[in-house]
Amino acid sequence: MIRAVRAFPVLPGKEEVLAAFMRAMKERGEEVDDFYRRYGVTMESWHIQTSPDGGVLVIVTSEAKDDAAFAAHAASDHPFDTWFKDRVKEISGINLNETPRGEPSREGFCWRDQC
Repeated sequence: MIRAVRAFPVLPGKEEVLAAFMRAMKERGEEVDDFYRRYGVTMESWHIQTSPDGGVLVIVTSEAKDDAAFAAHAASDHPFDTWFKDRVKEISGINLNETPRGEPSREGFCWRDQC
């Protein structure tokens, strides 16, 4: 199992497009289930964060069976996948066909309870 944490900027003026995208993801339940299951994704959550300067980020946490999910998604031309990638590019400017994990990141700190 792998975990990916990514931050996607919300381009100025795209906040309502983001809100509509999140509503559509909730409304398109069966398609969303199929989308994530096709890639072995077992969990994904989106967290909206506004910075003091007014900028908005979508912080995405995903868990998948392996890293191959990202490359497979980048190569996909499935209609739902294309719709999804087009929305991400419109909102953030990030092309998931070119950078399937979003902009590169690295873990700076991790803590786990040793119960």
